[in-house]
Amino acid sequence: LTSSDWPSTGFFMCPDSEQIYSVCSANGSQGELSAEALGIVVCQTVFSHLSFSKREDLARLCAHHYYLLREYIFSHREIDVMLRILD
Repeated sequence: LTSSDWPSTGFFMCPDSEQIYSVCSANGSQGELSAEALGIVVCQTVFSHLSFSKREDLARLCAHHYYLLREYIFSHREIDVMLRILD
């Protein structure tokens, strides 16, 4: 994929579920997230990790989508738990 293949508003994947997920992050934070919020947190974590790739094209693409998704997080109803988990 090239960056022009992805939406300019950001991208994330999530489970197709109404389930609420209990989450415990590496920083010790815990919380409950909807499937959508869980998908956002997982994708945000992956984008962050891949933004440090040795492949500069991949690193730039993932950093770009990290910030697009981060903007979306601030409009999400589960922002408090997501930021605590991502911290």
